[in-house]
Amino acid sequence: MEFSDLMKVYGPMAIGWVLYAFERKNNIEERKVNIALQDRVMAAFLEDTKAKILQQTAYEKLTAVLGKAA
Repeated sequence: MEFSDLMKVYGPMAIGWVLYAFERKNNIEERKVNIALQDRVMAAFLEDTKAKILQQTAYEKLTAVLGKAA
């Protein structure tokens, strides 16, 4: 089997493996970015929830104080 015959058979397969490796690398990097973004969104959501709880608690205390004063 000559080199040109070898390239006819294995050349497209090698290109396929290179493309597969490239796509896999991009998908792994993309997942890392998505996970970091999800972590930031969840942290923001938790902070927002904590702020709402504190706001509700402050409102209840204020209405209790104003209710007693009236």
